[in-house]
Amino acid sequence: MKEYREIDTRDYWIEAWNRFAAEPVGSVFSDSGFWDSRAGDYGKKSPESNDRVSRLVDRLTARGTVAEGSRILDIGSGPGTFAIPFVRCGASVVCLDVSSRMIDRIKEVLPEAQTCVAGWKDVDLEKMNWVDHFDLVFAHKTPAINSADDMLKMIRASRDWCFFAGWTGDRRIEPLDGLFLRLVGKRRRSRHFHFALNLLYCSRYYPELGFYSQQRQKRQSFDSAMAYYLDFFSRFCSIPRNRLRNEIASYLRLQYGAGEVVTEHSGTVGEMLWRVETKQKAR
Repeated sequence: MKEYREIDTRDYWIEAWNRFAAEPVGSVFSDSGFWDSRAGDYGKKSPESNDRVSRLVDRLTARGTVAEGSRILDIGSGPGTFAIPFVRCGASVVCLDVSSRMIDRIKEVLPEAQTCVAGWKDVDLEKMNWVDHFDLVFAHKTPAINSADDMLKMIRASRDWCFFAGWTGDRRIEPLDGLFLRLVGKRRRSRHFHFALNLLYCSRYYPELGFYSQQRQKRQSFDSAMAYYLDFFSRFCSIPRNRLRNEIASYLRLQYGAGEVVTEHSGTVGEMLWRVETKQKAR
């Protein structure tokens, strides 16, 4: 008789999420070199994206989670998309990112910014004196929160609030999805939000929830797209590099000819805000 597993337990979701996070493709997004090479153009937002950032900062400010003098940890801060407006609201923000070049971009705008170049997995909370330290621990669509352990570490660092945003399901990205199926032999999976939500629920945290759809396009030259996808897949794919280059070029030419490569990106983003009570913390 098949054993029944209790899915309404914290341990179930910790194990399920950590097992899902072990897939090799996840290593790409924790690689500092991958992000360093993209830091120059990363985060150049459309007016729609800028409006979304402003609306979220306004909501957090109205909620009292971002305020004059509040201490915030921005995990996977990138070039300061949220950290910079948080500082302008009077908050004290620590910007943490695995990419030193992303951090350099923050310092161009805020030379006095508090920064930490590190992967979230590598941060020692006790050594940094970050246990129960921050009024808000913030992680917005960052691959730094890639497992149950990463989420529980967020909670340990907070003394009041946590915020997490991520994709609710496998978002569609072409030509990445087609290339992944061709080169890896299975569908690309990127969903983490339902793991995070169930883990919180089973840990007796009941977050405020919000969802929005996101669609965008990016146009690249054929050579630029080739360089990007060759770099991406060569970081975890076992196919020899010359063959990998030929496979990628063949697929892109089949889909787009030799002209521009138009990346179509669509999906739904979920947002969660919850309050941490020290006596309740999952350690």
